[in-house]
Amino acid sequence: MPCRDGPVARSVFTFRATRQVLARRWAIPLFLLISVIFAFAAMVMSGMLVFARTGYTHLTVIVLTTASGGAAWWNYPGVIVGFPNGGLFLPFFGTITMIIVSVGVGAGMSVAVVLWARLIKMRRLRATGNVAIGSVAGLTPAFLSLATLGACCTVTTSTAAGLGVVSATSGVVAFTLLANNWFLGIFEIVVLAIALLAHEALLETYGPLLGLTASPNGKVVTFPTDPPIPAPLSSSTVARGIVRLALLVGGGIWALAGIGLAATYNYPFSAGSFWFALLVQHELIAAIAVYVAILPEVGTQRLLRVTGALRGWGLRAVLLVAGISVLAWVPPMWVGSGAEGMFNEIFGLAGLPAAWGAVAPPYGLGLALVLRFALQFGLMGAFAVLLALSPTRALAWASANRRTRTPSVCAPSGTHPVGE
Repeated sequence: MPCRDGPVARSVFTFRATRQVLARRWAIPLFLLISVIFAFAAMVMSGMLVFARTGYTHLTVIVLTTASGGAAWWNYPGVIVGFPNGGLFLPFFGTITMIIVSVGVGAGMSVAVVLWARLIKMRRLRATGNVAIGSVAGLTPAFLSLATLGACCTVTTSTAAGLGVVSATSGVVAFTLLANNWFLGIFEIVVLAIALLAHEALLETYGPLLGLTASPNGKVVTFPTDPPIPAPLSSSTVARGIVRLALLVGGGIWALAGIGLAATYNYPFSAGSFWFALLVQHELIAAIAVYVAILPEVGTQRLLRVTGALRGWGLRAVLLVAGISVLAWVPPMWVGSGAEGMFNEIFGLAGLPAAWGAVAPPYGLGLALVLRFALQFGLMGAFAVLLALSPTRALAWASANRRTRTPSVCAPSGTHPVGE
């Protein structure tokens, strides 16, 4: 059976390797314990769970269906559970966010613990003098960073820091984002999802070498007799790494800036230009950029197949319109709904009239504005346009043009199985 090197897109987005790691009997209780502890801490710190005198003398359950005037519609329906010396307040979207984030943090941190346990075991096996085991154990620094990523996917700090970043990049004041606190929930979910997808891609690539997961073709592997040979460090390798990092950071911030734009609207219906700005200008381009950054090889192959087919011409047309509108200019009638391009802000910076579609940038001329134009409007717009006009050339910047030698994770070899 032919070998399929590296992560597979379908496997990564279904968290196949993570589910395999957590299939161990002792990992499931650990996952549940971490998730419950994180959820409890999150409820206490956010004020959803209060231990104080609340005026309730017995257990009381109140279901709230709506607020006066439809304010904070994302909190309803909500539930209030009052009990002596305490209360539990469960707003609708906040509760869903808390559950999703708790499950994600529990999965990431429990996988990290499993990785640490396996690394300790490999260190002991290495001490016996086995060359193959020593070769795989030489990957310890990479797996330590992987374990750290899993253990640090708690997103409270990222949310606090990212609030100011998104406020600046989207032009929405931080007070508005705080008032529309559903944005914070979306922010946490997006940051956690990106971290776990990157985590999963590494697990799909290196997990079989540790015996933690099966290879994409379903075979459990053993320690390879030949040590992994990394790709040679060259200028092109460094350039591709920089491009992937820029796509990941720029795409993540660009997606969150779109959500920040949506935070200014407290109702589900708006003008078509608003939905164009949110879904096409921001989220579509950002999703493809992050997808290519996390899965450069598989992602580029999949995109090349899609864009090369007849049905892909529709996607390329949408990307072309989105890229040009971000990189250049949108009509004045669209600006009021949040759709804007780089030259709309350049016109605003130059003091041109609103009839030209000029819109004032969130801050004056300086490094922050230059980074906004370069990393967001410039990078995302140019990436979308180039991907629409020449997919092969656009994706070559993020993916290697030739296959490098990587360790086989398909054919079992050696005499030291490491599966549990």
